[in-house]
Amino acid sequence: MTTFFKTQDGRLRGFRLGACLYSLVTLLNMFADGWRSMGWIAWGLLACGFFFISSAEDASESKPATSRTPIGWIGAGLAFLGLILLIFTLAQRFR
Repeated sequence: MTTFFKTQDGRLRGFRLGACLYSLVTLLNMFADGWRSMGWIAWGLLACGFFFISSAEDASESKPATSRTPIGWIGAGLAFLGLILLIFTLAQRFR
């Protein structure tokens, strides 16, 4: 049985679980620091990137692909951009 967090063979969808956790951190960061902080944008980009990557994994389960799909590349780019922005935000905070 396929659920939101598990595949048909019972494996956990790690990227989807990570995206949900990052979404929760985004909301908490947004309410704690307000709109003036860039930290919630970084967590939001990471969450969006992980959602894109998880949807690309779902597409590759239905048909085997030899290379990453464009949606997978978009997800990887968003996650990388979010990670860079998160590192920048943490560096500014602890300066």
